[in-house]
Amino acid sequence: MVAIAPGGIETMFEELAAMPPGPPDMGKVAAICGRRGIRFV
Repeated sequence: MVAIAPGGIETMFEELAAMPPGPPDMGKVAAICGRRGIRFV
C-alpha cells in the first residue's frame, strides 16, 4: 500500500497532538486538517 500526503503534513499532526485531552472538538480537528486540504466526508 502506498499513501501520498501533502508536504508539511507533519505540522498537522503536531497541531492535533497539542489539542487538550478528552473527546476531540471535531470543528477544530476539521479546521486544522482543512488548512492542509484534508476533508472528512
